[in-house]
Amino acid sequence: MPEAARQLESALRENPKDPGGMLHGARAMLRAKTGDRKGAEADIAEAIRIGRGFEHFHHTAYNIGCAYSMLGRRDLALHWLRLAAGEGFPCYPFYEVDWTLNAIRTDPTFKAFLAEMKKQREGFEKLK
Repeated sequence: MPEAARQLESALRENPKDPGGMLHGARAMLRAKTGDRKGAEADIAEAIRIGRGFEHFHHTAYNIGCAYSMLGRRDLALHWLRLAAGEGFPCYPFYEVDWTLNAIRTDPTFKAFLAEMKKQREGFEKLK
């Protein structure tokens, strides 16, 4: 974790504008993992502020969902994961196994969301 924190701080110094908010979203995940709730929520707010409107914001939205999952904020986690999937990151296998989502894995709403994504993926596979 300390090395990841150093790398993120270095990346933010080199890219202070952080287009899309990806670095702030990643740091929010790291801070959530280490128990820094206040720091994670500040990074989430900054990722949203600078990232909205960015073409690939769905990646940042996914990171925000993961951070909220680790913070135990199920409703917000699901909101951001649905947004990520709907705006261009509907990667069912990733959502299915990502450990950062373990805190919401037993939630019925998350289970229904995964089932929807799996059904969508199966539909895509039939088109091949």
